[in-house]
Amino acid sequence: MNKFLFSTMSVSVADGVEEPFELEYYIIENQTQNESINISTYGIEIVKTQRREGIKYTEIKTMNEICVSEKMIYNIARLLSDNSVTPLTLEEIIDDIVDKKGRFNNCNEVSSTA
Repeated sequence: MNKFLFSTMSVSVADGVEEPFELEYYIIENQTQNESINISTYGIEIVKTQRREGIKYTEIKTMNEICVSEKMIYNIARLLSDNSVTPLTLEEIIDDIVDKKGRFNNCNEVSSTA
């Protein structure tokens, strides 16, 4: 497994939240071998870090095997980052952009405008 930091962002009170927090977006690459062919699958991990009264809270959500296209996972990561998606809503958002057959619903259109 390889994990790459895609982007980080700070969400502040000015952005409309009660408590400021940090978000980190990672792309995860897993490699498997199928009949002597190496196959890479890609996923996303989001880490939310927040401090309250001097205590650091961390929330993490990882979704593996979202797709097999490196280009597509970068588009998805950009879409998530541009819209400040948090770990709590990651699975719901991915479900919204992936159809029941595992294809992406207008992901190229959405990501090219994001």
